[in-house]
Amino acid sequence: MFRYRLWTPALLLAIFSTTPICAQTKLIAGSPEAIFAERLNRNINSMVAGQNAESEEFNAHIAVMNALQPLAPQHLDSTDVAANIARVMDFSNYLTGERHWSDSLLQSFGDSMYIMSEERPADLKVLDAANVEASFHEERAAFNTFLSAMGKVYADVLDALLFLHHAHYTIKKKQPIFNTRSEMNEYIKLMDTVDVDSKALNKANLALREANAKANALTKQKESAWTP
Repeated sequence: MFRYRLWTPALLLAIFSTTPICAQTKLIAGSPEAIFAERLNRNINSMVAGQNAESEEFNAHIAVMNALQPLAPQHLDSTDVAANIARVMDFSNYLTGERHWSDSLLQSFGDSMYIMSEERPADLKVLDAANVEASFHEERAAFNTFLSAMGKVYADVLDALLFLHHAHYTIKKKQPIFNTRSEMNEYIKLMDTVDVDSKALNKANLALREANAKANALTKQKESAWTP
């Protein structure tokens, strides 16, 4: 008898937060330095606001999917399987759209920083925000790796659900019991794939949390580098 292994990932993202990067700098109101610092803070805060909104929406979607548990034995009757196929497909499409949005946010922030560097007067000495931008690139790379890993897991989940949609089985003692050994073996194979890719997803999730923490610490600890 095949024993079902409950798959319940916990995948919530840390919210990125920031303190204005020039908050501790004493500048003369209306001076070129103050105007440039205000623009720089506005660009960084806009990027952070985008990340915060993204994290809140993403966590809401993940919470729904975690609660759904599409492969849990109590959700393997034919009606639930059919409904969950549609839900997993919708979520997979959401992940694809999220990747496009992430790339767009990265491009927009990079373009803004480049424009500022090009428009800055040659004699204006300002703080170097290159490490903030580099940290953001690192966080986006970790997030995109996380999205790819999650997309792979839910592709595996969808494969398992599609198999169940056409397989012959019953649920006894909270376990799926298949009519044939070949179907049982195929289901074990599919679930093994889910398990393997879930481990990679958990690893990507940890890497993303580390990138979030690094970016948060950098922004909070950043000191002004203005030169009189």
